[in-house]
Amino acid sequence: MKVIIDTNFAMYLAKFKLIEELRKEGSEIILLDSVEKELRKISERGKREDRENASLALALLGRMNLKREKATAANVDRSIVQFAKKEKEGGNQVTVGTMDKALSARLKKDGIGVIIIRREKSLQWS
Repeated sequence: MKVIIDTNFAMYLAKFKLIEELRKEGSEIILLDSVEKELRKISERGKREDRENASLALALLGRMNLKREKATAANVDRSIVQFAKKEKEGGNQVTVGTMDKALSARLKKDGIGVIIIRREKSLQWS
């Protein structure tokens, strides 16, 4: 299974130390360049706590064996949806890690699985 992670999900994974839990699932983790760019921007110009979480996420993701992919749209959420649909149409099982309710609803409507973080301590797959 392929797991695409969005910006806030990456920050929460780092903040709540859940990256190892995601890695244990044995999934191929995909980081779109637009998400990485957004994390870098937040790490430089965001609120203090967001800067810290974005920096930590970048550091942890940088040490992981993950797949980096080019975004197909300028908007981060749109690029995640497009990439996930393309992977699904190609016969791959794909899930998106996101804390964004609107993005989650759009993905579920398209039959794409979603992972969220529950109670700051576990991942919930749906």
